[in-house]
Amino acid sequence: MCDELPLNEKGDAETEAELDRDIRRTKNTLSRDESLNKVDRFLKKNRPRMGRGVRQGRRPVSSRS
Repeated sequence: MCDELPLNEKGDAETEAELDRDIRRTKNTLSRDESLNKVDRFLKKNRPRMGRGVRQGRRPVSSRS
């Protein structure tokens, strides 16, 4: 009987580790879905600049002497 106790504890630990892994995986998936939804909402309301910088109208200063 003493030999069975560590095996049961080990089995419980493995099951607990699997449950923790599944919980982390589910939380990760939910977090990614939430982020994707935020991006979707932003893109529906706004138009991306597609590489245009904030200083679009400015010209570089030339060093003519």
